[in-house]
Amino acid sequence: MELIVKHPYIKVIREVTKLEKKEIKENRELKLYENKLTTRHREFSIDDLIKVATRKIGETGGLIFIHTESGVFTYTVEKIDKNFIHIVNNLIWERKK
Repeated sequence: MELIVKHPYIKVIREVTKLEKKEIKENRELKLYENKLTTRHREFSIDDLIKVATRKIGETGGLIFIHTESGVFTYTVEKIDKNFIHIVNNLIWERKK
């Protein structure tokens, strides 16, 4: 299966010990294929997707919301690529026709 488009997102892992509190940022990617959208640990069938939306936070960053038949999944991004959102939603709408 050929990759259509991808978008980076960040997973923030917080570790708290008796002595310190650390935040570790992991760079990950949302990947769109013809029949699925994947993250590092999840795979969404295009047929189960309703839409992908965003919310801007700060100057360039924000959140990506993946609306599915089983709930909403949120991903933190440093920059919102509107082209990625447009391509994903177009593929969803084409499949629903």
